[in-house]
Amino acid sequence: EIIFIFTMKYLQKSHTLLQITFYLSIGVLGFIISHYTHLPWGLDIALVVQLFLFIGNKLKYYGLFTRFKLSKSFLIPTLFIFLIMNPINSFIDINNRMYGNLILFYVNGICGSLLMLYLSQLLGLTKIISRLFIYFGKNSINILIFHNAVFWLMLLINRILPYPIFSHWILFTIFGIAISLLISYFIKKYPLTRMLFNGTKPAKRIKIPLTTDKAMK
Repeated sequence: EIIFIFTMKYLQKSHTLLQITFYLSIGVLGFIISHYTHLPWGLDIALVVQLFLFIGNKLKYYGLFTRFKLSKSFLIPTLFIFLIMNPINSFIDINNRMYGNLILFYVNGICGSLLMLYLSQLLGLTKIISRLFIYFGKNSINILIFHNAVFWLMLLINRILPYPIFSHWILFTIFGIAISLLISYFIKKYPLTRMLFNGTKPAKRIKIPLTTDKAMK
């Protein structure tokens, strides 16, 4: 995000074609670098995903999901491309620099993102599901912090027990999120833990002077 904000500051007045060319070029650069070395803090990964940030920024600027809705004539080909290219390209794992074919990676990533955004829009129409995801979103930082520790605990339990009860990824996901949310509940309950884990400063108490009969007169 820092790279994108810094570069877009100087490119925002340039032609859109030049902007696309720039972010595609540094994406290719990050892709090439990843074949030889892994830069600190995943900087080579950051270069590869700049194009997604650029496209997302443009979609937000033009209000893609607020001013008008995507038509079926657009969604159906997008879904078709996604379903066809997904098995053609190899397994994708950005964290481990596994992109497959870079062009297919970008095309499939953009199609998948558009479909996911549209699905999110549909889910937003259902109050129960919408509130559930809003709750997950508000606690996402604590899920991110604690879910790995929960996974390690579940793996430890699997080793101790004669039969590994936590052997499926669905169980890992459910328990990982559920226990992280439970921890999040206790974190948000106390001002000190809220400040330490979520950076939320305790609210300042405003002292209101008591009024006396003399002051009122």
